[in-house]
Amino acid sequence: MLSPDGRILISIDVDGFALIINMIKRVVIAHFNFRDQVSAIAFSPDNKFFFVATDTKCKVFESPSIEHKTFSPLVLYKKYGNLHSQTITGVTWSHDSRFILTWSKDLTLKLISLHKIPHFLPITFAGNKKSIVSAFFSADSKRIFSVAQNGTLLLWKWNPTRSEEADKMVKFQQFKMGKRLKVGQEKPNVQQVTDADLELMTELEREAATGRYLLEKRSRFQLQNMSKIVSCCVSHSHSQRSLSTKVILVIGQSTGVFSLYDLDTLESIHSFQISENKIDSIAINSRADWVAMGSKEQG
Repeated sequence: MLSPDGRILISIDVDGFALIINMIKRVVIAHFNFRDQVSAIAFSPDNKFFFVATDTKCKVFESPSIEHKTFSPLVLYKKYGNLHSQTITGVTWSHDSRFILTWSKDLTLKLISLHKIPHFLPITFAGNKKSIVSAFFSADSKRIFSVAQNGTLLLWKWNPTRSEEADKMVKFQQFKMGKRLKVGQEKPNVQQVTDADLELMTELEREAATGRYLLEKRSRFQLQNMSKIVSCCVSHSHSQRSLSTKVILVIGQSTGVFSLYDLDTLESIHSFQISENKIDSIAINSRADWVAMGSKEQG
């Protein structure tokens, strides 16, 4: 996995042993053992953190410094013991590097925050009936998309109001914390949010503890000859995106067909078959000028 700025490369083998490489000087910074097979990894867009998943566990590390040598180059920032019930298969970051979206073999997605937000609980997204291929945020992080193998695209939209079930869950967790700390009816270790904290928070972070995502749309791509979606990517140019630029969704199928869609309208732009083998990997640049594809069977 290469960092967005191209300065750090993390190479991991099947047993979880990793090499952290300074790409500028082309030297190994450190060796690290994640102690299990890594199923998902991704750098944050701001290059400051990276997320690693091993089975159902996940950790967030601070990106190692390449300016000077340190005794312990990887600093653990956050971890979750059992975020999903089955192996985590993918992860993506929001464009502001404040939220992390994971998906798993249990057919659900989870939204977690990078920094601690009072009363915020990880949000679960369900509704997929087949394995999830990929998921991603919109430019403002107010919408979340997921694409499954059977061609189903689910779109969730942010709603600033929280459900009654979520309110009950927050109160129950506070009650359990109070019992464990034996503080009675007092609020245990409630983190106070100051005006300075609010200034550093994004709009979504301020609303995260009191809002939720609601399923807005369910669409289905037309797949021919019983094919499956095996790879997927989207052309996000983040801050470079202008109002007139379209966000292009590219899907690769098991029959060697790749298709381009306008993500805003889900209209088909182009579809072409490059081979009879499945497209294992696909990527598109931020301006949607170039599409790169890879097939394992064709080398």
